[in-house]
Amino acid sequence: MPVIINRAFIYILFTNLFLLALVHLSPLVYPGFWEFLEKMSVFLRRNFAVLFVLFFILAFLPKFLNTFLQRLLVGICFVLAIVNTFLFLQFDSFLNAAFVEVLFLTRVAEINEFFSSYLTMKTGGGIALFIIISVLIFKLPFKKINIPNKYHLLDIFKILLFLLCLFQVIKKHEAYLSDDIILLQNYEVLSSVFGKNNKYINELESLKKLLDDFDENNYSVTNKLKIPKVVLILGESTQRNYMSLYNYPLKTTPNLDKIKEEGNLFVFKDVISSHSNTNPALSRALTFINYENASKPWFKHMNIVDLMKKAGYYTYWLSNQEAISVYGNAPESIARRAHKNLYIGKAFSTKSVAKDEGLIKELPNIKEDKDFEFYVFHLMGTHVSYEQRYPKNFDKFSEKDLQDNKLDKLNESEKLSKKQARIKSHYLNAVYYNDFVVSEIFKHFKDEEAIIFYFSDHGDEVYDFRDLYGHTHVSPSRYMAEIPFMIFLSDSFKSSYPAVLQRIQKAQEKAFMNDNFLHSFLDILGIYSKDYDETYSIFSQNYDEKRKRLYVESRDYDLELKQAYPFKAPAKIWLHRTNEIKKFEDFSKIYQNYEIDVYFLDNYFDVGHDGKDTSINLDLKTMLNLVSKRKEESGFEAKIWLDFKNLDENNKEKALKTLLQISKESDFDIKNFIIESRNYKALALFKEAGFYTSYYLTFNEENFDEKAKKHIQEVIDSKAINAISFPHKLYEKVKNANFTVKERGFEKDLDLLLWNHNKNFYANSQEAYFYDAQVKVILAGEKGEYR
Repeated sequence: MPVIINRAFIYILFTNLFLLALVHLSPLVYPGFWEFLEKMSVFLRRNFAVLFVLFFILAFLPKFLNTFLQRLLVGICFVLAIVNTFLFLQFDSFLNAAFVEVLFLTRVAEINEFFSSYLTMKTGGGIALFIIISVLIFKLPFKKINIPNKYHLLDIFKILLFLLCLFQVIKKHEAYLSDDIILLQNYEVLSSVFGKNNKYINELESLKKLLDDFDENNYSVTNKLKIPKVVLILGESTQRNYMSLYNYPLKTTPNLDKIKEEGNLFVFKDVISSHSNTNPALSRALTFINYENASKPWFKHMNIVDLMKKAGYYTYWLSNQEAISVYGNAPESIARRAHKNLYIGKAFSTKSVAKDEGLIKELPNIKEDKDFEFYVFHLMGTHVSYEQRYPKNFDKFSEKDLQDNKLDKLNESEKLSKKQARIKSHYLNAVYYNDFVVSEIFKHFKDEEAIIFYFSDHGDEVYDFRDLYGHTHVSPSRYMAEIPFMIFLSDSFKSSYPAVLQRIQKAQEKAFMNDNFLHSFLDILGIYSKDYDETYSIFSQNYDEKRKRLYVESRDYDLELKQAYPFKAPAKIWLHRTNEIKKFEDFSKIYQNYEIDVYFLDNYFDVGHDGKDTSINLDLKTMLNLVSKRKEESGFEAKIWLDFKNLDENNKEKALKTLLQISKESDFDIKNFIIESRNYKALALFKEAGFYTSYYLTFNEENFDEKAKKHIQEVIDSKAINAISFPHKLYEKVKNANFTVKERGFEKDLDLLLWNHNKNFYANSQEAYFYDAQVKVILAGEKGEYR
């Protein structure tokens, strides 16, 4: 029988164990030395089993084919391992669906700048170490061990080992083939993303027809104010905290500061981006898509250019970004809808060197002097690489300026290195040049009856508290989210539209996220369509100021990013089956929120998964008291997902009365409960009482058919529930079912809750469903001797 364990086998085994070790040695999830060794031994056993089964089968193929497939596997492992090493050392994340989607919707130059900017000593050293070990595995001389094969005992041993490994893999296929083999997880990620994007590409090809259908279907738009000149400036990667306009100590925005003092510029104090990358941020800002209705792709929502055309405007799109991305993106596709387009950035260039002022110089050449005009300027702004964003005569700030003004600190205990200070000074110069460009656009329209909006697609973190600059969705911070938003009004506009001026002034202090920019934009212009929702407009009296601002669709900005969030697990990931005091106490500093199983027995809620048979007489009230005590200590409220095991028509009224009573006695707000049950009819009573309710799906992957979907829709239509909950294996099927609800006449995505208790919070945060805003809660598991 051929050799099974060879250098290729050892290399692939090493590669996966190397990546797993990176994760479990990181401060985020490091369990302690002995626990780490125990975990690695489990990983070794499982990876060995899978590889032995694979290489045993390959051994029976023709030699040339066996050799080719082994080399192919080694090559794939090598490339994926380098990518994963880079991502983990830089962003504490492996290759995931969200990252791949962003990559495919990113401009060529931006991809080049991304990798060149983040190839640091740390990432470069880690990759170099991996490459050296890889070379040694294949080049070091190994002494061949000749094991006697008398009576074919060695062959028999191989067959028995193969059968044992195969049995283990089949028995626990999810753990062996998914949870503990990162390279197989990468395959799942890539196949899922390619499938999704191929579907989107096919739909994008019919984008023009989709948008033309709005005309054919008589999509109605009303323009009440008929403002002559409307301008939108889209910035890039500009964080507001580095602008003197937003009180940065250095004078980085002198022109905008002056225009504000003159009374023509109105600055909004608390605006954030919805995403860390251009395409998802602008696809939301420039269409009616937001996280409440994102199950329908952005290109199936009406966009800003077509709306303005319908409102009677001649439209222009002037851009210093590439006209083509790898796959085709939102800004590019929406720009094509304008009457006139101008791009000064070179398509498929690996460097973005054209300066933004070129757009202003080209403006006279494309103007048509129509009565009603709408302009969009898409800048390169302050995008990395920062030193390429401005001409030499704007090289104003240096490392010395940072030192002299005591702005050279990385955090409370560290100062910026020379390289970090140099990069930060480049960023300040880019902000300084951006101030010039934006103010020049304002000047161009100052003598016309014009309103000009400016915001950045997202911000960049620039060594604000850690060794990182740029933007990323996998390790977001407040500094990537906090963007400038301002409105310029010409003197003649202020005179002609005093009511608009007053509405703008009243809104300047409000909290806002730019995924609802289009609603606000149309509202202040007096333009309305059937998709306009006043609760999303910052200028409306009915604006919903309590709406959650979900950054990268996964992080609550005000809860997790704006303040010092003390828990390791993201707020949307809760601890599964917290059915004893010890488990709550063991993880009280890791998780903010918890799931608890309960049975209603003899007028009290018994905590436990299996009812009386395994009861330890733990009252839910005791758990609520613990939660309330932690709130007093930490200042953070916990939320509880109650898996109500035996809710029915007979006990629902007593159960409701009891839950209300113990919540009051424990000082626990009922709005922080999720009440889950398989009995949706009984849940209706709890929803009427003000509880958030979820219907527990009893379907599996095999029987989730049209009949199941119809039943779920009937449950939704009963209005007894706020959400549906299900195991993660059903995620794709549930998503594809596109369950929606009607709210105030608008179609919104139904809330989804799911669990994957085979993975901890870190592993769950790498899954595609973590970056899906429709998924409100994910239950994660933790190892330990718990009931």
